[in-house]
Amino acid sequence: MSNNKRYSNIIISTEVIILAIVLILLGCKQFDRPIENTLDNPSEYIGRYALDTDLVLEVKVESGLLTLLPSFWHATQILDSIDKDSYQAFLHPQMKFEFKRDSIGQINSLI
Repeated sequence: MSNNKRYSNIIISTEVIILAIVLILLGCKQFDRPIENTLDNPSEYIGRYALDTDLVLEVKVESGLLTLLPSFWHATQILDSIDKDSYQAFLHPQMKFEFKRDSIGQINSLI
């Protein structure tokens, strides 16, 4: 391999790395408000909720925040309260979730 071709491969690799760094930095979001922990009893939300045979949502409390891990996704979503028993994914506000209660007030499903 000639020296010119070797150097051109290094330059292309460097350009790809710089582009990747720029895209990562542009993809980072900065939020003006913190997530508020408004849970009186977070343990009542904890559980695995099956929306379908292939779609299970696992809800946990981590560091005092309600989190959700969909079976199809490998990233935990922090849930931000909208209203009592209604939440949205903090980083993806278009993803909304509502916990349903039975006749005695216990959570029995997630939609």
